[in-house]
Amino acid sequence: MFDFSSFRLFSGFLLSLLLTACGGSSNSWELDRLRVLAMSAEPATLKPGQSAKISALVVDEPQNRPLTFLWLGCAADPFGQNRGPCTDEDFLKDPALFISSLLEEEADPEDMGIQFLGIGPQPEDYEVPEDLFSMFPEDHPQRKIGTFGMVLLMVIAEALPENYTLEDFVSLMKRAQDKKVDSLKALFRIPVREGDEPPNQNPRISALHVNGTAYEKSALVFLEQSRKYSLDLSVPQESFEEYVDFTPVGTSLKTEILFASFFTTCGKLEDEKFNFATSIRPKLLTPDGKDIRACRSPVQKLFAVVYDSRSGQAWHEQSFIICQKDGASPHIRRAELSSPGSLSLEGEHLEALAELRLGGQFLWPLPAPQEGRMMVGLPEALEPGSYVLQSTDFSCRAQTHGELSL
Repeated sequence: MFDFSSFRLFSGFLLSLLLTACGGSSNSWELDRLRVLAMSAEPATLKPGQSAKISALVVDEPQNRPLTFLWLGCAADPFGQNRGPCTDEDFLKDPALFISSLLEEEADPEDMGIQFLGIGPQPEDYEVPEDLFSMFPEDHPQRKIGTFGMVLLMVIAEALPENYTLEDFVSLMKRAQDKKVDSLKALFRIPVREGDEPPNQNPRISALHVNGTAYEKSALVFLEQSRKYSLDLSVPQESFEEYVDFTPVGTSLKTEILFASFFTTCGKLEDEKFNFATSIRPKLLTPDGKDIRACRSPVQKLFAVVYDSRSGQAWHEQSFIICQKDGASPHIRRAELSSPGSLSLEGEHLEALAELRLGGQFLWPLPAPQEGRMMVGLPEALEPGSYVLQSTDFSCRAQTHGELSL
């Protein structure tokens, strides 16, 4: 590992990545390449002196390669004019300007308005200085109108060695710069303002609905081939927040507008982007038997991202299966709870099992059977009692296998 002081040595490579992104001309809803689908801050708005945890929804379908995450925070412009390295076109296009500044003896990234937030899926907290608006009088409207802090995420589709060195990091940056490794960037803005008003909350997603049926996140959804399914999201009413909007000419009371976008690894989407205030909702068209081969794996993914008009974001992930035709039918001859957290099975064609359900728990993905036996770990240990065991195979045939006792 290397420390923060090494930052200046690889900043040139880091910033050159801003002009590097993996290509692709597919539909916006189609998950067939490295993508950053959403970014979120918690809390969703900040006051001077506060910090926020940052998270991102990054997918790399269908490759699912190991990824390297690099995070930069750019200081908020107190004048609200989006000035700074994250929005400076010359800065992004010519990283040599940044390198030459950092290589000076007294140079410091923070002096240039940059926070190095780390390498890895979870960055350090983004911080706003307490004196951000100190140049304004106490009653100046800019304090309440506010500004934006910015977080820049760069993702590279290759993992660093476990005990990587600075040279390893620079080498990876160079390969990304030369477009030998897929990479991309995403910029996220966090509102920053003073005031006594309740801060914005990220929206919440209660459930995903498929043809009117609500599904838990842990559930595996089974869909037929060549069908059109209506999709919807349940969002609690409190996510449509009322707030005071401050402008240079006065204030007004508003209600947040919520929007959503859907993404899928299989099938096609219609009306994938919508406003919750309208009646338009997405529809998923599943492939037929010929096109299903393009879906690449038995278990597919559907993502929904909800965002409000004040930079709040939330997301939902659901896995689903397109039913196979004439697939093998599994037969469970023996099922036993070998411990409170383990289920053992014996039978034929157990590899055709898509999921098991036991004691309210959805069990998948399942391990590969060995010589007709399968040992399945439970997400949560069971209390003593009796539990109904059910299964669904990849042909969407559902079976009930009776009760198991513990």
